[in-house]
Amino acid sequence: MLAKYSIILPKYIENEGFTLGLAEKPSAASKIAKFLDKNSKQVIIKVKRKQNGKTNQLPEQIGHFVNTEKGKMFILSAAGHLYTVVQEGVGWQYPVYDFKWSPKYQKKKKKDITIHDMRNEAAVEAIKHIANMASDYIVMTDYDEEGEVIGGVILSQILGNKILDDVKRMKFSTLTKNEINKSFLEAVEGNLMNFGMYNRGLMRHYLDWLWGINLSRALMHSLKNTSGQYLTLSTGRVQGPTLAFVSERQMKIDTFVPRPSFDVNLTINAKDKINLINSKGVLEIKSNADKIIENTIGQVAKVIDIITRTSKKNPPEPLNLSKLQDEAHKYFSITSSRTLQSAQRLYMEGVISYPRTSSQKYPSELDHDFTLSEIAKIPGYKKVAGEVIELKRKPIEGKKTDPAHPCIYPTGVQPKKLTGNDKKVFDLIVRNYFSTFGDPAIMENNRINFDINKEKFHLTGRRTKILGWKKYAGRFTGADDKELPKFNEGDNFKVIDVSLNEKFSKGPAYYNDNSLRKKMEEEEIGTKATRGDIISSLFQRKYLRGKRIEITPVGEIVFQVLSTYSAQVVSVELSRKLENMGDMIENSVNNLDGKFSLSDAMVQGLIMLHGMLKELQENERKVGESISTELQSQRKIAQEIGGCLTCKIGTLKIIRSTLSGKRFVGCSEYFNDQNCNTTYPLPQGGMLETTKELCKADEYPQVKVYPGGRRPWTLCLNPTCSLREEFEKRKKKLKG
Repeated sequence: MLAKYSIILPKYIENEGFTLGLAEKPSAASKIAKFLDKNSKQVIIKVKRKQNGKTNQLPEQIGHFVNTEKGKMFILSAAGHLYTVVQEGVGWQYPVYDFKWSPKYQKKKKKDITIHDMRNEAAVEAIKHIANMASDYIVMTDYDEEGEVIGGVILSQILGNKILDDVKRMKFSTLTKNEINKSFLEAVEGNLMNFGMYNRGLMRHYLDWLWGINLSRALMHSLKNTSGQYLTLSTGRVQGPTLAFVSERQMKIDTFVPRPSFDVNLTINAKDKINLINSKGVLEIKSNADKIIENTIGQVAKVIDIITRTSKKNPPEPLNLSKLQDEAHKYFSITSSRTLQSAQRLYMEGVISYPRTSSQKYPSELDHDFTLSEIAKIPGYKKVAGEVIELKRKPIEGKKTDPAHPCIYPTGVQPKKLTGNDKKVFDLIVRNYFSTFGDPAIMENNRINFDINKEKFHLTGRRTKILGWKKYAGRFTGADDKELPKFNEGDNFKVIDVSLNEKFSKGPAYYNDNSLRKKMEEEEIGTKATRGDIISSLFQRKYLRGKRIEITPVGEIVFQVLSTYSAQVVSVELSRKLENMGDMIENSVNNLDGKFSLSDAMVQGLIMLHGMLKELQENERKVGESISTELQSQRKIAQEIGGCLTCKIGTLKIIRSTLSGKRFVGCSEYFNDQNCNTTYPLPQGGMLETTKELCKADEYPQVKVYPGGRRPWTLCLNPTCSLREEFEKRKKKLKG
C-alpha cells in the first residue's frame, strides 16, 4: 500500500503567498535566510507517514520564513541529492537502458532504512507540499553542475519539467551577506537557471549510471554464469581508466631493472666536516670512480672560484581547487578528497569562497582593503594583514578562468574554532592570499668550486636575499634555504675521507593520492570536484591500497579482463570524448544554436556502451574463468599465515569452526590424520589481513586486525608475547 503523508505547518504560512527558495544544505539555508532578513523565522515542519494502518512521525524538517522587500519567501534545504537515477523495473539482467529519477530513500529495502533515509523521505515530502503552495521558485544551491542538477531535478520531479523555464537562480561564490543579497536581487530581476550546465550534469548522471550498472553487471554475470560464484564487482566510465593508470605504473615498477652507478663521497676538514659533490656526477663505470678516489685520498681541496647568481621567485598565483589540493598534500599529506571536504566546510561557514573552481582570478568587485582589514581581526593574522594593507597594491593573478566562480580566497568572516585539517587548509588559503600581494623574493644561488689534484668537486647553496612575498607566507614558502660556509678563493682544506658509494637507478615512483589525481586532470577525465571521490571509491572497492598506491589482485584481474576483452572500458580517449560531449551540450544550449543536445549525447553514449557490452557478452566464459581463477588463488593466499612453528611441516591458516562459527589459526596438518593440533586464538570482530612480517619480540607470525571504524592494529599469534602484554595493559589503562 502506498504511503500517504501529512505535513503540519504554522497556520500563518498556509495563508501566505510566497516564493520557495531551495538551498543545498541546512546550514546554507539558515545563513541565506539570516542575510536576507535578520528577523527571519525558523519553522519546524512536522511530517507524518500513514501506511498499512500505521502512522509514523518522520524526522522534523527546518524551514525559514523570510520577509524581503521583494516579497515573502520560504527557504528549505535539499540536503544534497534527494533524487537518484534508478532502473525502471526490477531484476539485475543486462543490458538495461530504461531508467528514471526516484527519491533516494525508495532505493532501500525496509530492513535497511536508516535515520538518514527517513530524513531524506521527510525532506522530499515537505518540499513537495510547500512547492505546490508556492507561486515562484528560486534555486539557491551551489552554482555548479551538481548544484544545478540538485535544484532542477527536485523541482522538475515535483512540478514537471516546464516549471524550470521560469525558475529563478541565485549565483554566488561566497556565503556572505553582501553577495547573498546581491545575487538574490539579480535572481528576482530575472536570473534563470543555467540550462547548459544543467543538461551537461544530466548527461553525466545518465551515462555514468548506464556505464556503471551495465559494465558491472557484465562482470558479475560472467563470474556467476561460469563458476556459480557471486561477488560485487564494479567499473565505470572514469574508474576504468583510473585503474588502468595504476596498473600500467605497477607494471613498469615490477619490470624495472635497476642499473648500478657509482658516486664518490668526499669529506673535507673545515670548521666542521663538510661533504663535497663530485662535479662529474654519478658515474656508470666503477673504474672511473676508483680513479677519482685514488687521485683525491689524502690530498688538499683548494677553493678555485665562488659563483653567485641572483634570481627572482614570483609570488604564488591565487588558488584554484587543483592547486589547493596540491599544496595541502605537499605540506600536510592531506588527500585530495579530504582537502575538498575541509574546503567545503569552510565555504559553508562563509569564511572562504566556493572551492570547486578552476579560476586563478579574483572577482573584479572584491574590496581587498576591506577583506584584509576583516582578516586582521582573526587571531594570528593581525600583524601580517596590517603589513599587506600598507603595501597599497593589487594582488597578482594567474591565467586560468572559470565561467562560474573566481579563485579560492578568504572572505574576512571570522571562523569559529577550527581544528585538524580545516585549520590547516584555512591557514594555507589565507597565507596564499597574503602572498599574492607581495613582491618577488630575491634568491641568491651560490656555488663553490674545488680542485683536488685536478679532480673537480663543488658545493651548492641558496639563501633568500630579499623575502618579498615570503614575508607573508608563513610556512608555505617552498624549499628551505641552504646556507654555505664563508670560504674565500685560495682557501685550502685537508681531505679526510673518500669512499665509493654504489647506487642503483630508481624506477618509476608509485602514485600517491595527489599524483594520481593530477594524472586524471592531465588526461582530462573526471571533474575537479569528482576526481578525489573516484580515487576513494577504488579504495573502498578494494581495487587499490596503500599510501604508495598499489593495485590489488582483484583490481588487477578486473583491469586485465576489461583491457583484454573490451579495451574501450579502460580507455582514456573514450572517457575524454564523453567529457567533450558535455562541453558541446553546454555551449550549444547556452548559445541556443541546437547543434548538439542532451539527446544527441545519449544516442552516441549508448552506441559506445552497446559495443562494449557486446564484446564482454561474446567473451563471457573467458572473463568469468579469469576472475574465478584469480579469486580462488587470492582466497587461498588470504588464509595462509606462514609455516607451523610446532611441526615444521604444515601451514598455519585462518580457519572457521563449522560447529561454533568462531575463527582461529590452525595447522594444515590437523587435516592430515591430526598430525598437528597447534592452534592460536583470534579476535572475532573486524577484518583480518595476513602479513609476512614476523613479530620483532619473538619472531611469531602476525595478523593485522581492522576493527571497523577504529585504527588497525597488528596481533602477534603468541598469547604470551611481551608486546601483546604491553598492548593489553595500555588498553586497560585507556578504559580506566
